[in-house]
Amino acid sequence: MGVALKKIVALALFCLLVAGCSQAAEPGNLDATKPLSQEQEEVVGNAEDDPEVTDDANPRPKVDFSSKAADPESCKIMENSNIYPAGTPVFDYTGRDEIKGDYKGNPAAFPFRPTVLPTSGELLVILLKSEWADLPGTDDDSEYYERNARTLEDFWSMATEGKLKVTVEIVDRWFTLAGSYLDFQLTPEDEAQRADTRPKKQALWDAIVDASDELVDFTKVDVVLPAFPRSATVSREGPHDFNFDWNAAMYTEEGAIYDIAAAGDGFINFGDVWFYYAHEMGHMLGIQHMGADYLGAIEAEYRAPWIVNGMAGFDVMGNQDGAIKTLSSWHRWLAGWLDDSQVRCLQSTQIEEEYFELFPINEIGAPLEALVINLDETMNVVVESRRWDARFDRNIVHSRDGIIVYTVDAMLGPAQSNMKLISPRDITKILDVQGKFHREELDGNLCQGDTVRIADLVIEATWVGDATDVVKVSRSDSWIDPRQDMLAKGEFNQISNGCVYGELEDLFYLEKVDPEWLDTKRGLRSSYWSEMGYIPLPESRASSGKENESDESSSQG
Repeated sequence: MGVALKKIVALALFCLLVAGCSQAAEPGNLDATKPLSQEQEEVVGNAEDDPEVTDDANPRPKVDFSSKAADPESCKIMENSNIYPAGTPVFDYTGRDEIKGDYKGNPAAFPFRPTVLPTSGELLVILLKSEWADLPGTDDDSEYYERNARTLEDFWSMATEGKLKVTVEIVDRWFTLAGSYLDFQLTPEDEAQRADTRPKKQALWDAIVDASDELVDFTKVDVVLPAFPRSATVSREGPHDFNFDWNAAMYTEEGAIYDIAAAGDGFINFGDVWFYYAHEMGHMLGIQHMGADYLGAIEAEYRAPWIVNGMAGFDVMGNQDGAIKTLSSWHRWLAGWLDDSQVRCLQSTQIEEEYFELFPINEIGAPLEALVINLDETMNVVVESRRWDARFDRNIVHSRDGIIVYTVDAMLGPAQSNMKLISPRDITKILDVQGKFHREELDGNLCQGDTVRIADLVIEATWVGDATDVVKVSRSDSWIDPRQDMLAKGEFNQISNGCVYGELEDLFYLEKVDPEWLDTKRGLRSSYWSEMGYIPLPESRASSGKENESDESSSQG
């Protein structure tokens, strides 16, 4: 059942769009709507007995795949943080509208701690287009929000392995709010989530309800996404409230709604907003915020994102601005979206020289999407396969096809950077990536032949194929402390090797493949974002002083 209309039965005010922002698939890119390819089905059938399954230009090595495995429960390390000490009970909040004060926060390790929203079945989201007499909505605005709504649905289908169906319904009209939009403009302080009250945000939610409640039946609505015309500023960043962390709500005739997210200029002005919705909905569903914001002083002094946000650029819950917008396999397994059969649990003591074949994590229903190697009762090493995905990811010069390796520390809680990438090169050498708010992402992608060392393990991306990867895990004679943070001054990577590229190379790549987006970014950084202290971008390769360097770079999309 969807959202029902009240009083105006004859008007079909809701439209469910069937056309998303379809793009032609690039080689190696994923389409979650497609079944496994014939090649993948053959690999699933019996990879060891079918060595002829190859990429013609890059034959898969003939290796024997390991059958070793441990009980999956032994890899489900129990959180023992200052937020959730070991043994903290899990409560069932089914049927509750809000749990502020009862729910301490999203978990970082097992057990999963659900909120009031379901993590399987169906979730109903309504997008309410809200305008004013002096800021009317347009057809272009409507098309923009509808396109983002469809991508949001596709994202959650992919991220939850199809276990949670998110339906975004859009009322086929603009609701006109009383007064002027200038009366409702929000500053970041007005939007703040952690305060007893935020009167101006509450006034905006009230105005939206006043304009829509007579027509819309909110009985079955789980989440509301207010949407504003894009031609003027209503919000700078994006006000949001969660069922467990709120200071404003929508009080409708059918009851109060506490899960709300409205995108602000910080996202609208740079293009799409679906990933802002996805990030905030992730929290509403129980997925942690990954960055350790309380370590901001370290970031300021050392420029060390690997300490403050150990998955920077590789998980939408770590930073929405990252080029790659997916959920890591650890988050999926924790929430119950990856089945135990899709995760190979191993004890580190089982490792000799083992080969495994992994499928990219964005592939729904793939047979093996992650290795989880348990080091001790509080620490895992996770290995997963990644592919740049045209449906969700931003153009980027650096390769995102291959595997990533990261640690999970159960001694750290939510928003404490408990997941940390391991770089095949040098984690302190930051990749220059032209994000909306930043230029810094971690160098965590293992291309074919790359190796990382952690604890007494050596992990190699032996082969990166079109549909799967072959990973080798072996033992090392030396020990690398998995909890040791490199406290050093961060610098931009200067290596250009076909997998990663040096400083400003992503900028020059975008000049060729997406100049319109880059021009928008330049304009906003010189005006809207100037007060944030961002470094101005050079206007061209020549103005950067790199005009004589190689212009050869690979494309992800």
